[in-house]
Amino acid sequence: MWAARRRPLVWITDFADGYLARGRLWLEAQKPAKALTDLKQAISLQPDYAQAFASRAEAHLALNATDEALSDANLALGIVLVIIVLFLFMRRFRLMAIIA
Repeated sequence: MWAARRRPLVWITDFADGYLARGRLWLEAQKPAKALTDLKQAISLQPDYAQAFASRAEAHLALNATDEALSDANLALGIVLVIIVLFLFMRRFRLMAIIA
């Protein structure tokens, strides 16, 4: 009865982190085409996911798609830079509030 309902212990369906993790595993297994599928899904679920863009750039490089790889790497870098600028702005604003 139970044998007919086999399921993996970890069921990855809707979460960007899960798709990223599985995409990274496909990259480590040297299957970049399969990695692209999961990494695209991670990005569609979380469009500001810098790690997913960076991993997708790696998958594109493995497939010799250098233009796509460069585009994804630039997107990942842009997202990280925005996060850094926001962090520094918030830190400065907080410091100014403490001084005043």
